[in-house]
Amino acid sequence: MCSQRTISRHRLGTSLFARIYATFVVAVLGFAALVGLLVWIAASSWNEQRVLELVERARASGQPLAQALLNHDEAGLQTTVEALEQQLEAHVAVLPRLRGRRLGEPLGASRGRDGRPQFHEHPLTKTEIHQLRQGHPLVRRPGLGPPSIALALFERGFEVSDSLEDVDFAEPEADTRPKQRALDREHGRLIAVVTIDPKHSPLRRLLSVGVLLLLALAGGAWPLARSLTSRLDKLERSTRALADGELSHRAEIANEPHDEVDRLAVSFNEMADRLDALMTGQRTLLANVSHELRTPIARTKVLVEILAERIEQIQAAEQRDEGIDPEHLARLERGFTEMQEDLDEVEALIKDLLTSGRLELGRDGSLALEPVELADLCAAAAARFAATVECEQGIELQGDRMLLERLLKNLLANARRACPDGSVVIRGERDGAGKIVIEVEDDGPGVPPDQRTKIFEPFARLDAARARDQGGVGLGLYLCRQIAQAHGGSIWAEPRRDGNSGARFVCVL
Repeated sequence: MCSQRTISRHRLGTSLFARIYATFVVAVLGFAALVGLLVWIAASSWNEQRVLELVERARASGQPLAQALLNHDEAGLQTTVEALEQQLEAHVAVLPRLRGRRLGEPLGASRGRDGRPQFHEHPLTKTEIHQLRQGHPLVRRPGLGPPSIALALFERGFEVSDSLEDVDFAEPEADTRPKQRALDREHGRLIAVVTIDPKHSPLRRLLSVGVLLLLALAGGAWPLARSLTSRLDKLERSTRALADGELSHRAEIANEPHDEVDRLAVSFNEMADRLDALMTGQRTLLANVSHELRTPIARTKVLVEILAERIEQIQAAEQRDEGIDPEHLARLERGFTEMQEDLDEVEALIKDLLTSGRLELGRDGSLALEPVELADLCAAAAARFAATVECEQGIELQGDRMLLERLLKNLLANARRACPDGSVVIRGERDGAGKIVIEVEDDGPGVPPDQRTKIFEPFARLDAARARDQGGVGLGLYLCRQIAQAHGGSIWAEPRRDGNSGARFVCVL
């Protein structure tokens, strides 16, 4: 499972971060494309060709407008403007020219669109007058909306150029009266400016396209959001179930984790497995401790009753002035010895339980690490059990000295109980991978293959060599495994290398 998690962590292409990042980038790019598309549509919807087409359609109405304006025929002017509005699908207004460059109030049926800048509100510039006299329309573009078009209305009607490319935007010369008189003879006098504001606006179409694109982006992000929230919701329900005490509950995960949420579910299941194992271990440990304490306590109670009875017999003999029977004293001494053994067994059990609890804390880095010379460590432990030492010199390791001494003591004590009069050997060396290997080998009955894993569980004993009457409370090898794991190592049992009867315990740190 660990290797699977490691592999999946490197698959950035399927990670949740990559998917969210890609969705964000696509959304930004899509929004930028949307804005660009809207600007392009707005710019291309009213190009020069379309403006000229609109002006060309209005050309025929120029002469009736000029006659109605010159004859002060308001009804005819209004009728002509209304017809032109229907023809062009636009708001049309006639702005009579006043003195100089100023324009009068709009005449006709339309007053233009609200909020649009009107030509009559500000005087025309010299350049604009010059452009109109040349027969070129004035085009004002207010943002993304349709343009406002102004046409020069002469006495003979509209005189409009066929192109906008030849507009002379240069400032007119100071004395333009000769040129103006020539234009007046050709087109007639400039009497008004006709403004055309098309009703058709690309904004609605732009907004429709924008809404569709935003819906498409939202639809594309929906599967990611739904997938994320649904899996997080399942994980939340699993967390609540575990918090409510359902230690057997596990989060649903895919066959192979693909992203951070899947890996979170895997980590959650691993945590749940560990909690379940810890709780099961605690319950088993509590039951075993209760069982293990029951026997020495019961024996102690019986011994106390027997000793109390013998003390009463001795006191009765003293009252009768009789001598103390040496047999009574011997039995009393044996009783105290047996009681001391029972108390020692209880003390050893409590110490082993405390050490086990410390090792559980040691997983969080609370070990008292220090440099330890392997040869000295093996020699000190072997001296207590008459074991042979075969250890390389100059090997040093970082570890908790007290716990390492306890590890070797438990292994050697276990080996010596298996063969009280046989040979016990302890070896220490460094393997090719740089790991420190400690071996304890005996020539006892050995460990059956089906028991080589079980013997490292709490209170596990072999029927023969590791019985209660030969010492030990059943936590020795369990503590050895905890000590090895606390130092980042492992321990296991296997047959002797030479094939003879016996067991070999290998600890790699």
